[in-house]
Amino acid sequence: MIAVLDAGAVIAYLQGEPGAEVVAELLADPRAACTMHAVNVYEVIYDIWRRTDRGTAAAVRQALGAAGVTTRCDLDDPLLDDGARS
Repeated sequence: MIAVLDAGAVIAYLQGEPGAEVVAELLADPRAACTMHAVNVYEVIYDIWRRTDRGTAAAVRQALGAAGVTTRCDLDDPLLDDGARS
């Protein structure tokens, strides 16, 4: 299963907001391949950096990768289709 995460979902997860448990379950599920588009990753990083500092933002970026979230830079039809189904 491919799980396409958007910035809002990841920010909710990081802040412990409603919906955080859904992202937590996806990240813990070995059958889920979690991915984000680079635009969404940078939106998360910008949000964290704005509220905290550059080092924290960099640590969050590294933690996403360590949690198995891959970053996609393309924007082709298959990616759009995956996002529409998520």
